[in-house]
Amino acid sequence: MTSALKRARATIARQMPAAGREPPPPPVFGLERTLVERLTRAFEASDVEAIVALLSEDVQFAMPPLEYHGRELAARFLMAVTLQQRRRNRVVATRANGQPAFGLYVRDPGGRVYHAMGSRRGW
Repeated sequence: MTSALKRARATIARQMPAAGREPPPPPVFGLERTLVERLTRAFEASDVEAIVALLSEDVQFAMPPLEYHGRELAARFLMAVTLQQRRRNRVVATRANGQPAFGLYVRDPGGRVYHAMGSRRGW
């Protein structure tokens, strides 16, 4: 147990923002709400172009052990992994560490049940 705790602490330390890096911006409620709504609609419509248009040029997607940098690779990642086959998605906006966050749920192709992205149940 002690070794697992040491590894977890080391991982967290490696992933913390580097010294001198700007902290995330504080929420700007009107603008933030608008962006969250636009991103939610784009994900639920599986509209990769609309999603990518909302991303910054230096966007980074991480799905360990892989990392994707930039809009073009983000679009490829979205098409290959997240929005494959244009399945029906449901997005739930929330917050994590004081910043906007989302839960992505994908509808089971054979029914009306939505599963959290990442718990695919073999499809």
